[in-house]
Amino acid sequence: MNWTIVGIDPSARKLAAVVSLLDDFEIVKRSMPVDITDRCAVSYRWMRQIVRDSPRPVAVFIESPFAGKFRGSGMVLAKIHGAMLAGASVAGADYVAPVPPSAWKSKVLGNGNAGKPAIARHLRKYWRELFEEADGDQDVLDAGGVNRYGREILRMRKLIPRQGVTIRRGRKR
Repeated sequence: MNWTIVGIDPSARKLAAVVSLLDDFEIVKRSMPVDITDRCAVSYRWMRQIVRDSPRPVAVFIESPFAGKFRGSGMVLAKIHGAMLAGASVAGADYVAPVPPSAWKSKVLGNGNAGKPAIARHLRKYWRELFEEADGDQDVLDAGGVNRYGREILRMRKLIPRQGVTIRRGRKR
């Protein structure tokens, strides 16, 4: 069975997703309005549309907000995150999971505290096409890391095979 894997890095200013299926991927971005209510509504509808437009089955992995020194923005991100989880679920995603940043970084990079340069180096080496298509956009690179985490989770659950999956082409929408 070939899963569509959606890896998402939400932020207060924009949403970034990397949607992959077998040897193809797509980068999907959306800027955010200023008002928090509008941000949640946009996030919900955007997530719903991505799931509806993707071939089935669909697995959605959304980076969770982290509790840290940015408490105000953390609350905004938590609301956006909840709207996206609801949007994916309502749209009928077959698998939906929140992903703490340290979990995907640990699984994909081997270091749960990896920073932006380490993420970029890893993707440049192992997913060059995405790295080049991202053109330095850290949100897209993070979404790519979350996508690769999702692929590993599906493999561990024996929902996709271990071999024969390579990512080559890309396009933006």
